[in-house]
Amino acid sequence: MIFLQDIKQPSEGHVLGLWEGYRIRGVYGMSDCVTVLASDTHHRLRRYRFDNRVDETVFTEEVPIISFRVHPNERFVLTTTQRNLRMWDLQSKTLVRNFYGAQQGNLVIHAGFGGINHGYLATGTEGSDEKNQSTCLKKRFSDHKVVIWSIGNSKHTMRLRGHKRVVNGVTWNPKYPTLLASCSEDMTVRIWNIARNDLPPEPPTSKKKGHKKKTGKQQPANGKDKKNGTT
Repeated sequence: MIFLQDIKQPSEGHVLGLWEGYRIRGVYGMSDCVTVLASDTHHRLRRYRFDNRVDETVFTEEVPIISFRVHPNERFVLTTTQRNLRMWDLQSKTLVRNFYGAQQGNLVIHAGFGGINHGYLATGTEGSDEKNQSTCLKKRFSDHKVVIWSIGNSKHTMRLRGHKRVVNGVTWNPKYPTLLASCSEDMTVRIWNIARNDLPPEPPTSKKKGHKKKTGKQQPANGKDKKNGTT
């Protein structure tokens, strides 16, 4: 169920509108003040307009949507799933790109758009401590790093290490595009300052559909694995 309330109204429970019927996992209010995007337990991202009571499904993922983030220009949306991160075009309702290189699935991990010209995205990683995994996989997935991509490249361009446990969320500074903050279950918040020349230019985006099967170990596009950040 979705409720639309006016926070300026003094009376508690002043509901301007509501939508019933689905179990909602995440919401985002668009800048037009009448449209709400919501992800639900049916793996869908849906658009709701409270001015004319029209709703529609924008797209449906193959697996549950853990969380989603809308680009500042409100043209694109990034979904975090158990398989990977995926960027969709809200206007054409098509998949633009898959992003690989971060381990998610059991916890809610919040990714974010940002960087120079909002041309990058970053997310945290869960890590994996399953006893039946090989030493190689433990080393690969238990790094608890911040992972950064250019929005025009499916391979991550940078991994920031410093956290000791799961990285739950990453957000970019809206004023200084090379600064970002990350929070972790190690009870720290780290501030990262990335040199501009460490952020490669983002190539033009191209549309790709469907999940891709991951084969082999993926390496950073520029081979950068940085230890940085202040707590």
